Amino acid sequence: MLVLGWVGVVESTLRLFYQVDLKRFIATLTVLETNWLVLCLATGSNLSVSLGIALVLVHCWTTTTEFYTVEFLYRRYASRSSLVVSGLWWTSPVLSRLVWVVLLVTLGLPGTSIFALKFAFMCGLASTSVSQLALFGLLMLVLAPIAIVRVWVPVLCGQASQSVGVYGATRFEVVILVSCLVAAVVVGLVPSLLCV
Repeated sequence: MLVLGWVGVVESTLRLFYQVDLKRFIATLTVLETNWLVLCLATGSNLSVSLGIALVLVHCWTTTTEFYTVEFLYRRYASRSSLVVSGLWWTSPVLSRLVWVVLLVTLGLPGTSIFALKFAFMCGLASTSVSQLALFGLLMLVLAPIAIVRVWVPVLCGQASQSVGVYGATRFEVVILVSCLVAAVVVGLVPSLLCV
């Protein structure tokens, strides 16, 4: 399980760099987090199993937020391609600000649930295997964030697309994204809610 988990984490991290379809990009992040879950469960320690359970819960919130974000963008641009969807900041500033927060949560900014899980997992790795700690750090703290920023910053700050149907954030979009983001941030600020 441990070997397959590492193969999956490495492969999915590298695959992030080749995704231009935003929905497939989120799906690849899901594969990455699922393989991270396998790594958590492969050690069999109580801490790792608790981290795995917490990761499943956090994954539900963050991935729901990310998929909703892609759906809201698709409604505006009639495309999920990061080559087409561009310049959200100029066409829908409120939604753009919310998507920035989604991006920061996905990156694992300190104070978010993903950060708390990465920190706890890396502390566990530090006591068992420095080489695995270094590999996890390279993949999850360097390469995956580079891929995320590479795809999402042009979507947010690129040249405004001339697509028909671009409009401001709806009340539904704001409620959905804010509620998911609040859950992700509250759990990050109070990780004991996840028993981590």
